[in-house]
Amino acid sequence: MHCEQTSAGRVSTLQAGIHGLGATKASFLPTIAALSPSFRTIAIDLPGFGDAAKPLRAAYDAPFFARSVVDVLDTLGLTRVHLVGHSLGGRVALEIAMRQPDRLQSVTLMMPSMAWRRTRPWAPYLRLLRPELGLLQPVPRAIADPLVRHLVPGAAAGWGAVAVDEFLRGFLDPRGRAAFYAAARSIYPEEPSGPDGF
Repeated sequence: MHCEQTSAGRVSTLQAGIHGLGATKASFLPTIAALSPSFRTIAIDLPGFGDAAKPLRAAYDAPFFARSVVDVLDTLGLTRVHLVGHSLGGRVALEIAMRQPDRLQSVTLMMPSMAWRRTRPWAPYLRLLRPELGLLQPVPRAIADPLVRHLVPGAAAGWGAVAVDEFLRGFLDPRGRAAFYAAARSIYPEEPSGPDGF
């Protein structure tokens, strides 16, 4: 594991892809094991997650994360890469592909989060919520742990258990919780089309 200092703050990497919402670089351990014999593999903790910095006033949207990933590539001296992204990380990979396609040799998307095309009745209200309230929200592990394990399929053992542990590690930290809420809030209200649309 390496920590790289970027313009977005400290970013933690593991020498395979960009993790999904609420996850960390640990979710790519099986991918790293599969790809490392043939490729140099680097998994990134996005700002706000895992061991990365958790700035309170960050946008935590796809453009913010994309700039952070490009900063990591620059810091590591990588000019062109094969980029893999899962869920939110897939959306970030798409952002990089649209803004800086010359940095990529290929893009692999694993269930990328995308702008919702159907009606989003809660979007106006969600925009009003302040993710910083996560700093004040007490979340005892005794409550969060069984609830998350109940909601996540396969959370009792194996990689599912690792994913839940990593999620809880971040969510039980006030700054990690605020970052999670900010990132989650950026997905649902994103416009699918129009001048400001995805």
